[in-house]
Amino acid sequence: MKKIFLITIVLFSFCAKAQEDDGVGITYDLGVSAGKDTADRSYTEANVGLNLQKSWLAWRNSLFGRFVTGEENIYGLDSSIRGILEDQTGETFGYHVFAGPGYRFVTKGQNLPFAEAGLVLRLGGISIGGGAKVFFNELVDKNIKNETQYSIILGGGGRL
Repeated sequence: MKKIFLITIVLFSFCAKAQEDDGVGITYDLGVSAGKDTADRSYTEANVGLNLQKSWLAWRNSLFGRFVTGEENIYGLDSSIRGILEDQTGETFGYHVFAGPGYRFVTKGQNLPFAEAGLVLRLGGISIGGGAKVFFNELVDKNIKNETQYSIILGGGGRL
């Protein structure tokens, strides 16, 4: 299986929380990434994510645009359910582990399922971590290999 490596740098990682009287928060994130796809074409991808989150579960919806060299751009929505394990009680240190299934809806090509997982450590106002996302291309087209994206997550910001 050909593995595709993708480096993702989160340019902005702002966190906006709704009132937590009911235990539900809303967060958002912005990201930019670059890499090569299974056809060895270079691309850049930008996304804006909105998360409805409880302490142990999040529903993440991320609008994205994938700008492929020499091809038509692809736009869409990644929607996923993430199980969460975190400790954010301290002011200085914390961690956030997530994993779960999702589905990618696209304007060109096949919609397809994916799975993702990651770990983010918080040190003061800076977050650093990594993750992996596997797109199950072979479930929708046997001629296209599955694509695994690895990411590095760098972030900082505050609460609104």
